[in-house]
Amino acid sequence: MIRIPSYDLSSRNTFGMKVKCALYIEYSSLDELRAVLAEDLPQPVLHIGGGSNLLFRGDFPGTVLHSAIGGISFAEAPTSQAAPTSQADTTSQPDPTSQADSSNQADSSNQAAPPCQADPTCQTDSSCQADSTSQADPTFQPDSTCQADSSNQTDSLCQADSLCQADSLCQADSLCQADSTCQADPTSQADPTCQADSTCQTDSLCQADSTSQAAPSHRQGRPDRPSPSPADDTVIVTAGAGVVFDDLVAETCRRGLWGLENLSLIPGEVGASAVQNIGAYSVEAGDVIDRVFCLDAATSEEVVFAAADCAYGYRDSRFKHEKGRYIVLKVTFRLTRRYAPVLGYGNIKAALEGRDLAALTPSDVREAIIRIRREKLPDPAETGSAGSFFKNPVIPREHFERIVASVPDGKVPHFDLPDGMVKVPAAWMIDTCGFRGAVKGGAKVYDKQPLVIVNATGSASPDDVIALESDIIAAVRSRFAVDLHPEVEHV
Repeated sequence: MIRIPSYDLSSRNTFGMKVKCALYIEYSSLDELRAVLAEDLPQPVLHIGGGSNLLFRGDFPGTVLHSAIGGISFAEAPTSQAAPTSQADTTSQPDPTSQADSSNQADSSNQAAPPCQADPTCQTDSSCQADSTSQADPTFQPDSTCQADSSNQTDSLCQADSLCQADSLCQADSLCQADSTCQADPTSQADPTCQADSTCQTDSLCQADSTSQAAPSHRQGRPDRPSPSPADDTVIVTAGAGVVFDDLVAETCRRGLWGLENLSLIPGEVGASAVQNIGAYSVEAGDVIDRVFCLDAATSEEVVFAAADCAYGYRDSRFKHEKGRYIVLKVTFRLTRRYAPVLGYGNIKAALEGRDLAALTPSDVREAIIRIRREKLPDPAETGSAGSFFKNPVIPREHFERIVASVPDGKVPHFDLPDGMVKVPAAWMIDTCGFRGAVKGGAKVYDKQPLVIVNATGSASPDDVIALESDIIAAVRSRFAVDLHPEVEHV
């Protein structure tokens, strides 16, 4: 266990805010986590992953927790489709924190748990369901809570939530959303192919993907998804919450397993991926998550959630609505050896032009995704940002038609949702309002992707970022009567 008082958090937030916390603790096992939570810690408590979805507003007065629970293991799926076990094969990656094998993560979190449905703590209630207001208010009346994102202020409960690991995930989306040719390229507004091309309609960037509205849809199957694999093609992959998510993706692709390749190069860690339901290029983590193993902070007991009980939606899950209660220990993913690429997003096909699509491997798709991302998005190692700063708003059809009528060429990138609502790229709205490249102090709207706010000088203050955020929200509300809601957690 690592304990550092007055810890510099500059390296723990991708925005690069130069702030400190009263106490930083990194734990590497379930027993250590339980011991930490039993202490009288400086309050409030914030659990972070890769720090990629956080905007610190100043020094943090409490305790910051971080998981170092590692290990990746691979197991054949039971032919009966019963709950997967975490038995590791001989090829599993060694976990330095493990006291037994890599599947144990140095704690008992790998032990079989009672079925989620049998555990009252696992029952999903209405409080776990995503609130549509987090997408956009159907009435689209100006909302003072959008000003400078006062609604996004993190309370002590959220701060005590490992689920605030959600941070790293958001970038996933930002990367996803930050890549749409319809969003990122202003010329796309005048390009009829952006409207007529079905690849733009299925683009998780331009439309943020239909999965974002209905959590059950990704479990029931979507038209752009391969059909479920037979049990003998399925491999259950278990990763500790502290594993770097892209390391997991790289290893599964190396082994020829399909399912995670479209999520390549998303910053952050595995625990956060299950909280935020990260997504990119028509794929979300919830599409392939099988189970999420957590510590219930209220009872100090381990609980296991089946994916169907996680209430996954657009960058959303039950964990984000039960703040402070569940700390992710490890996640199991259900991947397949069967050829199952998801290539509906236009830029992927363009990146693979000339290739024999029938002969693609997961690594081929991963390489294409990495090239696309690096062309469109800032490298966090060079330019601080929190990925996509805003969620894509979902609006009623009538409201969308009014926006179309207000645009000179009548072309608005969008995605039609099954419930009659319409999702419109926040990046397009921001760009249309003239904010591409806008500067406020040391903060700037990224030139290549207006959904991203960057620490352009390396010394931007939180106030610079919040002021730019407020200007964008006000302009979009004035121009389109739509309230944008940040993805970024303000701490």
